[in-house]
Amino acid sequence: MPPTLQELESELKRDPKLRRFYELAREYQKQGRLDEASAWCEKGLALNPSQWQARILLAQVYLAKGRLLEARTHVEKVLLPLPDNVPANHLAADIYLTMGDREKALRHYQVVELFEPGRTGVGEKIRELSAPAEAPPPPPPAAPEPEPLPEPLGEAAEAPPPPLPV
Repeated sequence: MPPTLQELESELKRDPKLRRFYELAREYQKQGRLDEASAWCEKGLALNPSQWQARILLAQVYLAKGRLLEARTHVEKVLLPLPDNVPANHLAADIYLTMGDREKALRHYQVVELFEPGRTGVGEKIRELSAPAEAPPPPPPAAPEPEPLPEPLGEAAEAPPPPLPV
């Protein structure tokens, strides 16, 4: 039976260098307690910076909190030494898509499909992102040019009108 939250917390309070911080942070994430999850990931990664599962978890938490730049930074730290890591590529694709970078999102989804064909939703995302982007609507038609004023008709047209009788 897996340890409870309380058991993990007390174990980590006794020895904060334990690598089990990931398990505790993951349990917090499952419960929607994102602040606690990110705090434990940050503490644990300060002592164990190469634990890629915790780094991916922290990126997921940041994505859920809307902290896209921090999420991207952490997932990229996983992908530098592990460019074929499927969970990191999938998360990177989701982050880039949320950021609006369709090209990078597509590349990461393609890596996921290459190493794990048929992963749920990935093929559909690849098709969506491979399709040409919808063209922006055409600009509205230009306003019509004003009609030119008629040319004056000789000298009579240039003379002032006669005064009105009083």
